[in-house]
Amino acid sequence: MPNNQKNLRGNSGQYGSRIRTPMNAVLGFTNILLNRNPREDQIFYLDGIKNLLKRCLILLIDILDLSKIEAGKLGWNPLLFN
Repeated sequence: MPNNQKNLRGNSGQYGSRIRTPMNAVLGFTNILLNRNPREDQIFYLDGIKNLLKRCLILLIDILDLSKIEAGKLGWNPLLFN
């Protein structure tokens, strides 16, 4: 594996926060706009933005978790349940 790919995997949390932070900011501003009594057509587009950002954040978190598993940095805590 090339050295730059190793660095990318090792620093995936750093890259993840660099992506998540602006996405969360856009999500926050979208929520602010939704709370300001937008028109019906604006609600349609704002809801679309909000849903897309939520899905992208879930996908990003899954990718970061996969990177942690591949790097051997994700631990498991066994739990007993009935």
